[in-house]
Amino acid sequence: MQSNFLSHFMSLLSITSDYIYFKDMNYRFILCSQNFAELVGKNSWRELHDKDDFDLFPHEHALMYRKEDEKIIEGRIQKTTSIEPYTDNEGNEGWVSTCKWPLYKDGGSELIGMFGISRDITEQVKLQKLLDLKEKELVEANIKLKELSEIDPLTGLYNRRIYSAYLKKISALAMRSGEPLSLLIIDIDNFKNYNDNYGHAAGDTTLKIISSQLRKNVYRDSDLLVRYGGEEFVAVLPNTNLRDAKHVAERIRKNIQAEAMTHEYSTDAGVVTVSIGISTIKGKVIDTDNLFLQADNSLYKAKTSGRNRCEAFCCG
Repeated sequence: MQSNFLSHFMSLLSITSDYIYFKDMNYRFILCSQNFAELVGKNSWRELHDKDDFDLFPHEHALMYRKEDEKIIEGRIQKTTSIEPYTDNEGNEGWVSTCKWPLYKDGGSELIGMFGISRDITEQVKLQKLLDLKEKELVEANIKLKELSEIDPLTGLYNRRIYSAYLKKISALAMRSGEPLSLLIIDIDNFKNYNDNYGHAAGDTTLKIISSQLRKNVYRDSDLLVRYGGEEFVAVLPNTNLRDAKHVAERIRKNIQAEAMTHEYSTDAGVVTVSIGISTIKGKVIDTDNLFLQADNSLYKAKTSGRNRCEAFCCG
């Protein structure tokens, strides 16, 4: 009876698709399935006798297996489950799902080793990695699409879509806190003449330089810079009174003029300049349309008063 059982068991080890192995208390192999022997480049289980994982696998993998084995051999746990990498004798890499148990003498309480069963899940892992990659690519694509819908591609500033949503949010905060809210409209002087005479490529370069200057001068986390359209930009400045808004606007105007971008067809300074309209509001009721309108009126005043200047209106 026992002989028949052993014969059947050895037959099982010769045909199973799972990797089955037995180890003694010193972590050395004493028996294994035929496919496990072939995995490590051996013809039969006998060639693995008295060898351990460090004789058969890369050191980092063997160390990983040993740590799991120690949990069993040292009696700390009755079963381990893990996903483990492997490298076969030909250098091919794969993954197995492994369970390990203690091995007792004659079914008693004396621990004499351990046995493990590993099932190859390489294709499943590859598929999961591919799915994870595709999911990551999809997330990145969605982020990119969101950015494209919110960011002006030429200047890298936010577009009008973000402006409307942000102004609604920040004005509600200003009404609750009672803090002032300021808005700047920055418009490039004689920009149509610039484009007509220097070309649109030069115009695009100028827009980028001005955008860069705006970032250097409007830099608080709570501030918002927007390319509102064409040569027009908007800066939303929360918690900023009229005096401070004027200071920011004048700093922008001077720094852009200091870039000294030649503009021979300007009716004013001979270099690229901007005019800026400023509006500030404070109170329990903030009309954002009126805030923009007053800044636009201030911009008109700056344009008709000679350009390359800042004009302001306080509406609250």
